[in-house]
Amino acid sequence: MPELSPDPVSLQSATKPRCASEKQAAACGSDWCGIAMSMAAIIASLQTCPTCGARPCVNPSFCAACRADDQRVHHQRPQIERRPTPRSTIEAIMYCVRERGTSALREPANLELLRTCDDAALAEIDRRLARLEGSST
Repeated sequence: MPELSPDPVSLQSATKPRCASEKQAAACGSDWCGIAMSMAAIIASLQTCPTCGARPCVNPSFCAACRADDQRVHHQRPQIERRPTPRSTIEAIMYCVRERGTSALREPANLELLRTCDDAALAEIDRRLARLEGSST
């Protein structure tokens, strides 16, 4: 297989600036900055739109407006205050513990109920469990 050696004449011509100004560079086809920007625009147009999912986006101005509106609405959402745990949730957990013992606390349904409890409800459940265990011994 023959060895490929770079041609010194083509290397010199490739590294030498061909044109003195950007206008001349564009005219003689060596406007690399312009070529790179054009390629970046082409590649960007081939990406999937995060809003409509089309590639390229079918209606870029509409999708941009949708994204702007989504962001505006997201920033305007009020912070929802967490409500106290309903008394019925505490009673449901305690009923299961009285019926099936403390192993009922490891059941998936009761674990989900415990995850929704606020700190005050968990403190009440702990206090009632301690009292229940103290009365059973």
